[in-house]
Amino acid sequence: TFVFNEISKKNNNFLNDHLNISDDKLIIVQIGRLHPIKNHKFSIRLAQFMKESNKKFHFVFVGAGPLLEEIEKEVEKNDLKGDISFLGLRADIPNILSGADIMILPSIIEGFPVTLVESQAVGIPALISNSISKEVDLGVGLVNFKSLDTSLEEWCDDIYKIHSKTRIGEGKRLEILKDKGFDIY
Repeated sequence: TFVFNEISKKNNNFLNDHLNISDDKLIIVQIGRLHPIKNHKFSIRLAQFMKESNKKFHFVFVGAGPLLEEIEKEVEKNDLKGDISFLGLRADIPNILSGADIMILPSIIEGFPVTLVESQAVGIPALISNSISKEVDLGVGLVNFKSLDTSLEEWCDDIYKIHSKTRIGEGKRLEILKDKGFDIY
């Protein structure tokens, strides 16, 4: 976790710089295989809602999978090409998380995604479906659960509320993660 924390401090503008995203946009990242269970179609509908609501945002999808072409077509069909970037498989997930403002995981079903441990180590909040195991919340105040049955408006509102919420200090966060066994030392 300490390594992730150091990477986070050095890479706050990683996605802004890498993808040429203006600083006034909220960067929302979704990391996971492009597979029906990960529910990227929900994220596309959410992005469409946000665009219609005149929100300043940019989605970043990280991962590969059998739905890549279908998801890309859906993005294009909904005129979201300038609002959603596809990064494919990446080895620099800590950098990507560091450059994001919030992570979402609207998975239909999921166990214990490691990417949520990584996001908490980096210190970015996450809004995830309540079908994901509650055990992913490591107690640092960064994981927020939401039903997929709630409206896109509620998801959008929660994204902005969560992003602006005060977070516990870095030292306390790292101490909690270390106590839970998420430390390389």
